[in-house]
Amino acid sequence: MSFAVDFSFAFGLPFAVIMAYVFGRLLGVAERNFWDQATHPAQAALSLFIYIYMFNWVRGGTIIVQSVLLFSIPAALMLGLRPVLHAAFGLAGEAVGLVGGCWWGSTRVYFYPHAYLRDRQLDTIRGWPKDHAVNADIAEQRTGAQVERDQALAPARSSWKTILPLINLKRRPKDAPKDAAVYVWGGLIAKGPFITDIDNPYAFTGYNTLAVKLYRPIIQSFLESPRCLQIRCLSQACLDGVRREYGEVAAAKAIVAYPKISAKVEEPRTQSADTCRFLFVSTQFKIKGGTALLNAFKRVVREFPGAELDLVTHLPDGIDANIPHVRVHPANLTRDEISKQFLSKADVLVHPTYFESFGMVILEALAHGLPVIATDVYAIKEMVEDKNNGLLLEAPLSIWSGTRPTPLFSDTTKVRDLVRVTDTSKFEDALTEAMLKMARDTKFRTQAGAASLQLVRTKFSGTL
Repeated sequence: MSFAVDFSFAFGLPFAVIMAYVFGRLLGVAERNFWDQATHPAQAALSLFIYIYMFNWVRGGTIIVQSVLLFSIPAALMLGLRPVLHAAFGLAGEAVGLVGGCWWGSTRVYFYPHAYLRDRQLDTIRGWPKDHAVNADIAEQRTGAQVERDQALAPARSSWKTILPLINLKRRPKDAPKDAAVYVWGGLIAKGPFITDIDNPYAFTGYNTLAVKLYRPIIQSFLESPRCLQIRCLSQACLDGVRREYGEVAAAKAIVAYPKISAKVEEPRTQSADTCRFLFVSTQFKIKGGTALLNAFKRVVREFPGAELDLVTHLPDGIDANIPHVRVHPANLTRDEISKQFLSKADVLVHPTYFESFGMVILEALAHGLPVIATDVYAIKEMVEDKNNGLLLEAPLSIWSGTRPTPLFSDTTKVRDLVRVTDTSKFEDALTEAMLKMARDTKFRTQAGAASLQLVRTKFSGTL
């Protein structure tokens, strides 16, 4: 084949180099830059060769046409060549410090230093065996990150991270010891052994479902690789999704790793037949069902005058919470403050969410011996058993259909817009009925609280 030296090629060659680097990163073969392909130089050369060849083939077109074809055609070729690349260059065989089926638990762990760590993630770091945690100090003197008021109430906008189809692929931290596995939340590590912790299988692409479809073979290659020591799923719903999206080989590495929590009380609070104190905790008022809850409570307090409602939230402007027995508290509190000021004094947690993968506040409520009223969204059913330790309601809209994402999943803007126009009257009827049952039936309330404690002790306590 011949290459004509002209303006088009002068543009196309650096473009080819850049695209080769991009796909090298996506396929886990690049460490620092395109010219540093110490692990798989042959694969990098093949990638560049394909791009240059494709450029020569399409160079008769315009720059835009060339750019599109140079991106799309080699992408298809590289994905189609995946089995060959695995066999020829050992893409899936790069395990560091592992021999055969060596148990990952004996491996030292380096926690990826995310800038944003929630309480459950900090708990994982603090609870890891001290002799295996390389950098557990990153969790010291630190409280879990929370959604600030300005962020919670900002006009709904779709993030570029959820619009562009990308993979959450992270470079191995420079100070991670060579013999340590990098523990990362919601992502993949480009080089060396790693453990990944996810709340649902779409975390690898920034919760972009289109990106999962586009990059499924690439994500699978990472998860199937011996470099991936374990996939820690926050729920059974998450593990089922890993099996569905990435196959049995990946699912065989996955475990359900519930957040661990200890019971905060020995037995549920003594319940009064005359009063019932409901509690709602969420920084995201509208998409967690806050408006429907207020509408339902207006009816509850008319029929049961002893009902009370504490809202720990960022209340949006225009929401009228001036209702008898309703108290609004700003959501700028730590987990411990919420526990001491509210969960320890509440009778029932109400969590009527439309947008959820787990719901840590539910787990906290269970640990305090509280019954829970919640929607049956995704993993919530694993914490709230209908008519046992609470009452489950069908959400009027949701980002989930069972454990599968709905078209709303990747677009928070659409969710917020839809919440404003959705008729929630039937849901409010069901919510009112559930709250009245809890308020009036003290025997059920007490039994449900005891069942919550039992669930914590048998399912959510113990070691990591």
